[in-house]
Amino acid sequence: MAQAIAVAASPVLTRIYHPSDFGVLQVFISLTGFVMVIAAGRYEFALLLPEDEQSGFDLLGVAIFCVCLTTTVTAIIVAVLHRHPWMLPAGVLVLKGYLWLLPVSVLGGGLYQALSYRAMRQKAYRQIAITKLTQVAAMVVIQLAAGFVIRGPWGC
Repeated sequence: MAQAIAVAASPVLTRIYHPSDFGVLQVFISLTGFVMVIAAGRYEFALLLPEDEQSGFDLLGVAIFCVCLTTTVTAIIVAVLHRHPWMLPAGVLVLKGYLWLLPVSVLGGGLYQALSYRAMRQKAYRQIAITKLTQVAAMVVIQLAAGFVIRGPWGC
């Protein structure tokens, strides 16, 4: 259902935004995805393994700590790159004005990952599906609204 919403909105979004805006968005998503691989220290996968609840909560705490640590390191790197933009690789140079969003995305995405695996451990599959649907619906609404109000990659 969530994918159907995104697919249904794509013809409208492609009329509102320029291809270069989607290029900036894709570079940002790629960079975020790269950092998200290590955001929780891969402890989110271990959340499904423990037999007792206390070990599960302890692993969740470790995963959240790793997310906070990764977010902090990402924020420091972004701050350095903001002061010295010449250090940015050519492919990431288009993100110069948007890099401050990277630590925010890592924090939100990392916490969501860890808590989703915790929900899987609790067999809360319905709630996970609802969050996915809500995320996609909110994303599409925001992209459409911002596309009519704000021009450029900020709306993507």
